[in-house]
Amino acid sequence: MGSLPGKPWKIYIVSADGASLQQLTFGATNDGDPNWSPDGNLIVFGGLPPYQDSTVGLKILNATNGQISTIPSSENVYSPRWSPDGRYLAAQSVDSTKLLIYDFEKRKWEDLVQVNADYFSWSHDGKYIYLTSAGAESVFARVRVPDEHHIESLASLKGVRLFNGTFGTWTGIAPDDFLLVLRDTSTDEIYSLEVQSP
Repeated sequence: MGSLPGKPWKIYIVSADGASLQQLTFGATNDGDPNWSPDGNLIVFGGLPPYQDSTVGLKILNATNGQISTIPSSENVYSPRWSPDGRYLAAQSVDSTKLLIYDFEKRKWEDLVQVNADYFSWSHDGKYIYLTSAGAESVFARVRVPDEHHIESLASLKGVRLFNGTFGTWTGIAPDDFLLVLRDTSTDEIYSLEVQSP
């Protein structure tokens, strides 16, 4: 996703060698947070909270023919993430209070767990969703999909200086399902310069 100055966010595709860039979505709304389907043929995306664009629902773009469809009853959710087997789609409520799951076979949404999470990732076997739970004390946690509706805490992030970017604190998982966190180790310095003019 990217944007030009004064223009809305849009979805683009770039070749692996960086030689070509193609814009995939158009119009006046913000399109963001794209996620590929496991087979690499579809891209799911939504609006960008806190913008009002997240009220229009999640959309699926067919990368081969450019057709766009809307996922039923997906208003006011964002940050869609496809499960590794392609059956489920996880997303967050626009008010960031709960994690939801859409079952493509049943064609319906279900509340998975009440949580405020900046980022979440599917385990590679598709059995869990890993997340960072924000609150009084941030923790790495996971939720079993789709049969459990409670959070299992894995590690405390107390005392870890997390990097807080434009879209929140990033966390994720490595190819071997090791937990990853983006830590802020930077410092701010103030300098006083004395300039001598000729």
